Amino acid sequence: MKFLFRFLTLFTIISLVGCISETKKSPIDFYYWRSNYSVNETEKKAVDSLKVENIYVRFFDVDKKLNKISPVGIIQNFDATKLNVNYIPTVFITNQTFLNTSKDQVKILAKDVYNFLSETAERGSLKNFNEIQIDCDWTKSTRENYFMFLSELKHISGKKLSATLRLHQVKFKEQEGVPPLDKMVLMCYATENPTDQSENNSILDLKIAKDYLKNLNDYPIRLDVALPIYSWAILTNHQGRIKLINSFSEQDLI
Repeated sequence: MKFLFRFLTLFTIISLVGCISETKKSPIDFYYWRSNYSVNETEKKAVDSLKVENIYVRFFDVDKKLNKISPVGIIQNFDATKLNVNYIPTVFITNQTFLNTSKDQVKILAKDVYNFLSETAERGSLKNFNEIQIDCDWTKSTRENYFMFLSELKHISGKKLSATLRLHQVKFKEQEGVPPLDKMVLMCYATENPTDQSENNSILDLKIAKDYLKNLNDYPIRLDVALPIYSWAILTNHQGRIKLINSFSEQDLI
């Protein structure tokens, strides 16, 4: 079993799904999801003390606007020498990127993503990496293009390829489809709309999660599980407008 943790809003926990007959201490990894790469001393100490092996770093997003596909939110100041870990480049791709996109465009996109990812890694002194991860909340209408993209990227890169998986894609796998991969990461959070007025945990409601995952053992791909350890506050003003305040704790109310 394997765990990855998240520093506040920066990283996310991952644990390997499986039947557990005895309690075991699991390895710990992290996600890094900020646009500017900066690791403070507290985070460095946590990585060292927890003996973190891997950090999944979001290198950039891919989006399509006015029918043009391009990278956005590119990470700045990435430096792989800051931490003694194995970095895994991660790319977020919007669902609309694959909507009404031709097969030839999908093939070009796979090449472009790998080339730009490799350039970003080189600029950040990341000489070697064995795995790439793609984050995309695909839908039935984009499934064919997205799955084709994954196959192309895996072939072009010659590296291990993993991707993220949402709760609804597990529950409705017959409609959503199963990607052509050997490993995925189940993103186990955002179970409710945070703007709904409720006393439930809008980041992770275990009752809702259990309903989505009751047939989890039937999913045909090896799964790790991403769990949140961040917090937010839901603020409502006198006009009924709602705003989220990230990294909020009870101490902030004192």
